[in-house]
Parts: sequence; structure tokens; C-alpha cells
Amino acid sequence: MLKAEFGKDTGINIQSLKPIGVILDTNILIDLMKPAVYKHADYSNFLSLVKLGFIKILLPKQVKEEWEKHREEKYLSYLDEINKKIKKYHEFASYLKGEERDTFLAQTEKIRKFEKRNYKYNYGLRMRNIDRIIKEDYRTITFDRNNLVDSKIIDLSLNKFDPFFTTTKKKKGEGVKNEMADAIIFFSSYYYLKEYRGEFSRVFFVSSNSSDFAETGNTTMIHPNLKEYLDEVDVEYMNYLGRVNNIVDPDKTAMIIDEAGIEDFLSDAYFIVCNNCKEDIHINADSSILRSKEKLIPTYHLICQECGYEHDTYDSPHDE
Repeated sequence: MLKAEFGKDTGINIQSLKPIGVILDTNILIDLMKPAVYKHADYSNFLSLVKLGFIKILLPKQVKEEWEKHREEKYLSYLDEINKKIKKYHEFASYLKGEERDTFLAQTEKIRKFEKRNYKYNYGLRMRNIDRIIKEDYRTITFDRNNLVDSKIIDLSLNKFDPFFTTTKKKKGEGVKNEMADAIIFFSSYYYLKEYRGEFSRVFFVSSNSSDFAETGNTTMIHPNLKEYLDEVDVEYMNYLGRVNNIVDPDKTAMIIDEAGIEDFLSDAYFIVCNNCKEDIHINADSSILRSKEKLIPTYHLICQECGYEHDTYDSPHDE
């Protein structure tokens, strides 16, 4: 069981405590669906803390819009990387002949199928879960910029405020740095918390964008020009979501979402082939309960993630 006061056993009923607010930058959401950035334990621990009500996600509207704009693009780019890798393997087939060549191509196609399944039903499934939680207003608070934010950003832009607006070039050939979107994310959060900070027991601002939020040469610390704003509203800066998990739940007792063994469910036995586009459909992850057009009662439907085609199984939850 989680302990009150962030790991200290005070005897306080944690359910009566205010939630912990966690502001997420877009890069954190994208990192969660990237292979080899966040382990399943970190992802599962964070989403479990959200689902159990210990953490409330605080999301600037700018972040939500960026997520909605880039999530599918990133998802498809990772799948494309798998296809490119397999295509490179196929080039080696030209050095083989006959049965040896056929066996080699069959094996590479099998690798492609399982690599694609692994991404879609590990990291792709994360994307779907994150998207669902972001849309649940009892788990995520989305807030927009206001006139104070706009006025502040205009003033900082005119004064070449570092780190968002500066004459310093990041790389050779680049012009003046103008990170308007990051400024909107930061100051939308600042002004939101000036009004609602009392609703949360503790607040974290989490971003891996070291060039625009962190201190130069020390990615774990907030930029000195931004520190006074976070200090004013009592917000702690983190560059890795796992660090937040370690503070909120040091013993890792909140793990209601556990996908560490997903590899056990990637075999052919857990898939059917879509009648419409011939892509894989997972019998568990792609299952939804919808009204059957033929039975006129709710039945399990398998929905293809590639084309959206709905396969009615005609099995009803009432049959169980």
C-alpha cells in the first residue's frame, strides 16, 4: 500500500490527501511510445498512480494539441523503421538461391511480423492508453492560455528572454531562437497554478526538453531564468518521469497496469486476420463491446487498428 507524505508512514489515510499534480510536456508523452526510452515498469507505475487517483495529470492545451498532431505521425514512423530494416535484410536475399533464398525470405517476413506486433501492442498500446486517459477529465485537467500568458510572452519576446527568445544561435546556420510553443506551455502552467496550486499536495513539471527548460550543462535543473516562476508556485522540475514515480511511490506498490509479459501474447494464437485489409487484429487488445447489428444486443467486436473495420464475434458478455 502507498504510504502517506511521500514515503513517510504517518498513519494518514492517503485517500483523504490532495492529489499530486504532474504537468507533462509533449516530449514526455512522445517518449512513452518510443522504444527503449521508458521501461514498462515506469510506464505502468505512472498510469497506475493516475488511475488510482494519487496523481492528476495537468496538461496545457498546447501540449494536448501537439500530442494530437504528432502521435500518429510518430507511431507510423516507428513502424516504417521496422519495414526499412526488413527491406535491408531482403537485399541480402540476392546472394542466395533456391530453397535457401526462400527460407531466408520466409524468416525475415516472420521477423517483420513479430517486430511490428511487438511495437503495435507494446508502445502503440501505450499511445492508445495515454490518449484515453488524456480525454478523461476526472484524470486529466486541460487548461488553456489566457490574456496574462499572452501579455507575458509578448513582453519576454521583446526583451529576448532566455531560454525561449534569444539571439544566441543553437547551431551553425540557424537563426534567432524563438520557442513560442514552449513559452506558452511554461507560462500557461505558471498562471494556472497561481490560481489553483492549493488543489494539489505537490506539483511536478516534467520535460526532457533540456535546450528550452533546463540549466545549460545540467539537464536535471530548471533554467535559472525560469526558477523564480516555479519557486513562486512551489513546483518541482523533473527531466524524467521515473523520478516522479520514485518520489510518489518509492516501493512501487501501485502497479495495476502490468504489461511486462506482453511478449507472451504476441503469438499467432492471439490474432486473427482482418477480412478487409489482411492486417493483424489482437483478440484482447483490439476488443470492444458494441451493439451487434444482427443480435441487437452488446457483443464483443474486434476492431482493426489499420483500417477500422469492425468484426462482430457475436459473443455477448452475458454469455460468460
